[in-house]
Amino acid sequence: QAAISAEEALRALEPLFAQSNVDKAHASAVAARGDALATRWTIQFAGEQATAARRAAAVNGAQRLPQGWAELQARTPAGVQTKVHVGPDKNGAQIRREILTKRLAAALRKVAPDREWVPLRTEGAVSCQF
Repeated sequence: QAAISAEEALRALEPLFAQSNVDKAHASAVAARGDALATRWTIQFAGEQATAARRAAAVNGAQRLPQGWAELQARTPAGVQTKVHVGPDKNGAQIRREILTKRLAAALRKVAPDREWVPLRTEGAVSCQF
């Protein structure tokens, strides 16, 4: 994974912006936040929170194509092509919830191995088939 500039990060995302009708040309519509050269960028969408969230979801969803997933490429300052991956951000509490849910399911499997324990990580719950 190579470091790229903010301009290159946004350029790599242009196909997703076009497909999701996010106007990247308007300077305040979308911005990349991070260091001058970085391997991780925060893409910030303009508008009130609900509008910005819809734009972000639309761009993230535009990655899914009928024949698979969009392959995004960016050019490093050295001129080397590198892949760009886009995904929604998770806050620390959600990450912790998912880890603990997975651990809880593993512990329950040890206590009651005759049952099927399914971790529902995003919800923070464990389901059991009786």
